[in-house]
Amino acid sequence: MKEPYFSIAKRRMPPCEPSSVGSSTSSSNFGNISPPASVIPIQKELSNDQVDELDHQFKFWRDVKAQEEKLEAMETGPSKENVLENEKSALEEDVKKFHAMIEQLEGHMMAMEKGLETMVAEKEMICVENEELKNRVEDQANNARDAERMKREVLTLERDIENQRNRWEEKAWTSTLQLGMTTRIWRS
Repeated sequence: MKEPYFSIAKRRMPPCEPSSVGSSTSSSNFGNISPPASVIPIQKELSNDQVDELDHQFKFWRDVKAQEEKLEAMETGPSKENVLENEKSALEEDVKKFHAMIEQLEGHMMAMEKGLETMVAEKEMICVENEELKNRVEDQANNARDAERMKREVLTLERDIENQRNRWEEKAWTSTLQLGMTTRIWRS
């Protein structure tokens, strides 16, 4: 538990003469300052000088208390050097993470570029193949006309062959009939 304000002030207070408490001739140097009002015995009426002196002392001790709190905070809290070192180490960690992330992204980017190069090469091969197929199709268009012409020629040839076959069959029948007649004649 913290000590009450007036006891801290009393403990650290420079020695004073009791006669200087409330004297109108007290100087403003800090060696002759009397303790705060809580330590001074209460008088019934105070003069303006005494009120000013008490006000000055109160302000002084309030400033002392504020400075003591700052000192305690500085003593118990981390030093600026420690704070800066901690901040520096945190920033260094962030830089390491950033560099690791950059390396990872560069690796990913290289893999993507290789994949892109592969895809571009495949696309070029497909384009070349498409051109070859287009040329074949164009050539086949000419061949399709030729094929139609050839079909007509084949049909014509088949008709000619059929006609020739029919003629040969007729000749064969005719020959067979003649042969049959001649053999009948010879038998008779």
